[in-house]
Amino acid sequence: RLRKALQDSGEKKCMPTILTTFMCQTPADIASALQLLALLSTDEHDDALTYLLFLSDADTVYNAVLGLYGLPLALLIAQHSQRGSCKYLVSLDTLNAIRSKKYQHYNIVVKFVNASSLHQSALRIFADDKQRHSDICIEHGDHLADTSDWAQAAAVYLLGNATQKAASAFVQAKEWHMALVLAAAPESGFDSL
Repeated sequence: RLRKALQDSGEKKCMPTILTTFMCQTPADIASALQLLALLSTDEHDDALTYLLFLSDADTVYNAVLGLYGLPLALLIAQHSQRGSCKYLVSLDTLNAIRSKKYQHYNIVVKFVNASSLHQSALRIFADDKQRHSDICIEHGDHLADTSDWAQAAAVYLLGNATQKAASAFVQAKEWHMALVLAAAPESGFDSL
């Protein structure tokens, strides 16, 4: 009731209190706070966003705004973030360059999956979509390769039909037999052993 009364008042000075009510919920209702921010004028964004980032971790807010597909608001968060804003800006530039909204949303999901290590769940969700399942497998394989889990990366690459990446990962894992089997396969793309 208090939040509703404060929102209905339309007073700018009530914004920190309204945001606090969203953030004090268990769990914090970051999505609703962000939806409220999206309704504000450009002038009002700065103070409200600074306050929201004071109340919560920048990564948590950034991931929540991506879940809402709010790229303009995500850009504002990246600009206000004290930590690693460059990593946010690079990924946002990539997402903004994508013309199709549907594909843009899919890429946001992939970035969220990577950031949250939800690869297994994403593989189940996209099990019926061959291309997206393959893309998630390759992303997961890249993540495993980054952590030097080469044997697992190779297996996941195989699930995603990324034969060359799988063969390279098997080499890194010193699984020579599998690397040679893949390299000898006609569809591997390797010209010679």
